[in-house]
Amino acid sequence: MADIPKAGSAYPCGPCDLPMRCRCGQVVTEQNVESYSCNLDRVECEICDHCSTRRCPECGAHLCCGGCI
Repeated sequence: MADIPKAGSAYPCGPCDLPMRCRCGQVVTEQNVESYSCNLDRVECEICDHCSTRRCPECGAHLCCGGCI
């Protein structure tokens, strides 16, 4: 089985495709990924605006490709 790519700043410049391994160690797939915007909390978030609202179901970290802002 191939290694699952890491997300965020641990794996700058992508890939953005799932599955990914979050920095907390959770494997995030299309079946368990969460998606919500920081802007729901009235907080501007460049990651939500430019990358994605996808988040880890375990820790809630953004699953952007680090460095894409």
